[in-house]
Amino acid sequence: MTRSFLARVGRLLVALLALALWVLWLRAGDRREESTGSSGERHAGVVGSPRAAVYRLGQFDPPRHRAAHPVKKGAPLRFAVAEEVRITPANHGVWKVDGDIAQWSLLVEAPGALNLNFGFRKFRMPESGVLELRSRDGELLVRPFTSADNDAHGELWTPLVAGESAMLVVTLDVDEREAMVLELGSVNR
Repeated sequence: MTRSFLARVGRLLVALLALALWVLWLRAGDRREESTGSSGERHAGVVGSPRAAVYRLGQFDPPRHRAAHPVKKGAPLRFAVAEEVRITPANHGVWKVDGDIAQWSLLVEAPGALNLNFGFRKFRMPESGVLELRSRDGELLVRPFTSADNDAHGELWTPLVAGESAMLVVTLDVDEREAMVLELGSVNR
């Protein structure tokens, strides 16, 4: 065997090793490390890949929360903890396309929560678009949000929904997918 052949084989092995390490690095980046949210609760974040259909917050302990924030006459009632997130259809959830209709969905789970509400930091729904909050079994929890809910400030805050999980579902025409602006910035429980 010649030296140039051995050099080429060596370079190929180094390239394959670099490729394998890069793939492992990408897969590791798909899973969030356990972190501490703004409430001090530990949470795991995204389950699986960034395109996972479930976003899980850590366990919430309402009695502990009430003990830490007792009701005081004349003071605002602190009934929820805000968990800051940065969820968009580009980095979480699942898109499905059926003919001319596209649908994005993401199940948000907050174990221990008595209720949830969602603060969309960015919200702009095209004419054909509808955002719905549904239960695990598909029941509509509050009224749908449409382009009629687009405001100059570009945000949307949903009413409270009972329970520890809610499915976010957007349905719209495929050709208006790029016109939608949606970024969930806060899950309050």
